[in-house]
Amino acid sequence: MEQNYELPEDVLHEMGVETIEIPRARIETTEIPRAAISAPELKRADYETIDITVLRRGVIGVNKIGYVFS
Repeated sequence: MEQNYELPEDVLHEMGVETIEIPRARIETTEIPRAAISAPELKRADYETIDITVLRRGVIGVNKIGYVFS
């Protein structure tokens, strides 16, 4: 079941929240020619995966924790 937490605009106005209409731009797309690539030998690497378990609404369990240092 999908849940929607969005408040209707009239409820927001009753709460004193001011809203504005956000203009949307439509961007046209174009086709780009693709180059044919041939690779006689591809190198493959094995990767490690993680397991994610949904414990209850809003709480998940992950079997690994990673840190990124820059």
